[in-house]
Amino acid sequence: MQNALLAALVLAAAVPLVAAPTKDKTPEPYTSFQTGSPYRPGIDIRTDAVIVYSDNAERIQSWRDKGYFIQTMYGFRTGPDYIKDHADEGQTDKAGTILTCGPGSYYMVPTPSRIKAAVQYFTNAINAGAQAICPEEPEFFQQAGYSESFKKAWQEYYKEPWRDPASSIEARWKSERLKAHMEYTMVKSIMDAAEKQKPDVRRMVACHSAVSYYYWGIIYPHYQCMMIPNLQEIIGQVWTGTARSACRYEGEMEERTFEVGYLEYSSLANLVRGTSKKMWFLMDPLEDNPDRTMEDYHSNYEKTLIASLLFPDVDAYEVMPWPDRIYGRVPDEFATEIGSIINALQDMHNCKSVKYDMGTRGIATFVADSMGWQRGEPHASNYDCFWGLTLPLVYKGIPVEVAQLERVVEKDYLKPYKVLLLSYDIMKPTKPEINQAIADWVRAGGGLVLFGGDDAYNALPEWWTKAGFRSPGDDLVRRIGVRDLGYLAAATTPQQFKAGKGWLIRAPSSSLFVSKPGAGAALCETAALACRKAGLKYTEHPRLGIRRGDYVAMRTFGEPKHLTGCYVDILDPKLSVVTDPTIEADRCALYKDVSGQMTGAPKLLYSSCKVEKKVETARSTKLKLSGPLNTKGVARIYTGGKSISSVEPAEAKVEISGDTLLIAFDNKPESVSLTLTYGQ
Repeated sequence: MQNALLAALVLAAAVPLVAAPTKDKTPEPYTSFQTGSPYRPGIDIRTDAVIVYSDNAERIQSWRDKGYFIQTMYGFRTGPDYIKDHADEGQTDKAGTILTCGPGSYYMVPTPSRIKAAVQYFTNAINAGAQAICPEEPEFFQQAGYSESFKKAWQEYYKEPWRDPASSIEARWKSERLKAHMEYTMVKSIMDAAEKQKPDVRRMVACHSAVSYYYWGIIYPHYQCMMIPNLQEIIGQVWTGTARSACRYEGEMEERTFEVGYLEYSSLANLVRGTSKKMWFLMDPLEDNPDRTMEDYHSNYEKTLIASLLFPDVDAYEVMPWPDRIYGRVPDEFATEIGSIINALQDMHNCKSVKYDMGTRGIATFVADSMGWQRGEPHASNYDCFWGLTLPLVYKGIPVEVAQLERVVEKDYLKPYKVLLLSYDIMKPTKPEINQAIADWVRAGGGLVLFGGDDAYNALPEWWTKAGFRSPGDDLVRRIGVRDLGYLAAATTPQQFKAGKGWLIRAPSSSLFVSKPGAGAALCETAALACRKAGLKYTEHPRLGIRRGDYVAMRTFGEPKHLTGCYVDILDPKLSVVTDPTIEADRCALYKDVSGQMTGAPKLLYSSCKVEKKVETARSTKLKLSGPLNTKGVARIYTGGKSISSVEPAEAKVEISGDTLLIAFDNKPESVSLTLTYGQ
């Protein structure tokens, strides 16, 4: 078997060497960014950690010398020098083409030699002083599966000749399941080797969401990898480039960055909810496509930002990848706004109080690893089934959650929910215990809506067919205690069945709910029915908003929202203080409530820079603020109505507005000292 060889390779590669010393106690990092560069003042954005995309000792040390916690990243792709001698290891499609992520960046099959190279890379990085290791984007594409290395892996794993993945649903299922297993093996091998080499090194993985990967036809086993015991942290890679993927709603294929981003972040938050695993959320002020307008980048960045903040269980953030492509390209005001946003993200772990401003909570749907196993020929599942379960509710301000199907067997995982929306047309339960857990939940008082049932992958020779059922949905219905209802793909109205203390509602394919204008209303009506049966009040809402501590994050839909009090507008580069602001319809907003600070002696209200030191008296305000070189820093200060006697340095610019002032200056990573002296 391949695993025995992998174990030998891992042990051989992970030769225990003396790692660079670390401090006895490292502060918990909550913010990070990603770069392949050695330290440069122009990208020193003053986060807690930096993800160094290199195992080079000098590059790692250059950042460590500046006080950063070092996370080291490694990608699952390789360049032309390797591929020219190992073409059989490239992910290859039916036409014999090796898949790439742009010129010269080749997607690889996770063969033993690739695993050995990855383990050696992280061995080098740990010895160079890395405090965390983070393989990223362990991706296997559904159109791949034709390389000689994959055919060999098939024969070793299944003990049978390779089959064309597109030749049958069984071949497709087995192909994608093997790809998932190979990705899992590589991630686990890296974690095991790192732990063996240095037990206190933090072990992370960075991956896109299940929503994004499976929509794009990329296989990665989120649940299986999350369950690796020595994997401690996950970076959920959501940004404009994933969230803007056009999807169908009201019959139209359009970009819906906030809505898709919300669903992506939800799936990642619920992947780890209730475990000891730490989730980080990524966002990006720009994106990989260099040809968008700055207005496009800016708007979509704010949409993903607000979507990410709606999940208070997550308080760690990769605030950006590749600052090298951001600073010097974005306008000065945009760069200043980015700094203000980073400070808000840095503060989120201190914000323990939470208040929601949204519609009915307690409704969930699912993703599963098996979602990625039925996305290719000969019968690719219709992803509109997922959008149909989610988008109509999100647009009505209902925060439908995206839970992880495999975790329903865990005690209390379903406890936050009163209503479940489930379609096995786009995924399959990989073991009967999943169905039994859902059935038990229904009979205990939950409301389950089971959609569709007419899917080609029902015919797989899996556990449900071996048990004599036409589909896993039929098995679930029987476990709930309702007679076999057969397929309802042609049904036009939901059918209700009492089951213990709960209810089962059967409904047609969820793809119908995004198929044409007005179709989403039927899903909302069905969800409302399920809520009534489960004793949950169904309420639509014109926004999705949250208050975390003093921060208010919100996306409005069809109506404006009026706030009461005094707030700093964090998305305004001038950090304006606004009283009783109105958030217009179809907007994103991020405010900090400073109502309680607009009294007494002068004080700092907010800054776009990291506050290194602050001394405030009735006569003066003294600040040490730091930020990346060649950017503009600002600070909004409450003056208490006092006049300004002097400002140092003299070149700093001051704008007075009522009882506050804005001071603007040139950032420096080693900090800028500001002193404001007040008159009587």
